[in-house]
Amino acid sequence: VEQRLFQLCDRAVELDAKILVDAEQTYFQPMIDFFANKLMYRYNQEKVHVFNTYQCYLKATPSQLIYDADKAEVLGYKLGAKLVRGAYMEQERQRALDLNYEDPIYPDKAHTNSCYHNMVEILLKQIEKQKC
Repeated sequence: VEQRLFQLCDRAVELDAKILVDAEQTYFQPMIDFFANKLMYRYNQEKVHVFNTYQCYLKATPSQLIYDADKAEVLGYKLGAKLVRGAYMEQERQRALDLNYEDPIYPDKAHTNSCYHNMVEILLKQIEKQKC
């Protein structure tokens, strides 16, 4: 998988194209984030070619974005971020209920919107520091 991702990104860089890594359900997301960050480290040194997606309806998103932004700054690459409000609300709530863990999503659209706007502010600060 990793080599295929590298081939895809190599070609995207040749074409000056962007790679937008989409987000999925929370149980898939850690591996997606791992590869997205690995690709950003490799391909976003001078210019942003790879973007990861951050779902703002998830309670964990603010800390994840801050962690990824700090990591990019420390390791010297540019963070690529795409913000979305989210798409798996019903599935995530049902899974949390079925497996008896805390609901990972905000209780309503107002909280999601607040998270989204806060994440925009974080990214604008990163842009000011020329890290995005």
